[in-house]
Amino acid sequence: MLAASVTACTIVVATRASRRGEELLALTLCGLCAAAVSPWAWGHHWVWLLPLGAFLVTLALGSTARPRCPVWILPAALVPLTVPPVLALAVPPPNHQPALDTGPVAFVLGNVYVVVFAATLLASVVHLSRLDPPAARAGLGRRSR
Repeated sequence: MLAASVTACTIVVATRASRRGEELLALTLCGLCAAAVSPWAWGHHWVWLLPLGAFLVTLALGSTARPRCPVWILPAALVPLTVPPVLALAVPPPNHQPALDTGPVAFVLGNVYVVVFAATLLASVVHLSRLDPPAARAGLGRRSR
């Protein structure tokens, strides 16, 4: 039930992104969601971090016409935690003891991919709401039937 709810929410946000011309963001959200809700996701299924990185770089270096949103700092800060040497602190290779086996840091590192997805989904909602014209946010731009 949780996976279905997360998937439905992601589809709504990805659709909003696509309709606003943010196709790379929409594609990235769908890929990250697929890996997050999968009952078993191997590390290489998280290849969707690459399009996320590309989106973050284009956002940082992009034109000033696109509003910058500081909420993207969180996903950008979390992505480097996905490199294998950092992940090995909480999820070591076989026959090794984790350097961090309890506490909040171990929890975040052990679930870093899902945390990155959640932060990206949240940042996307905020980012897309900033792209909406004020009338649309207030519901004033809708036609009555």
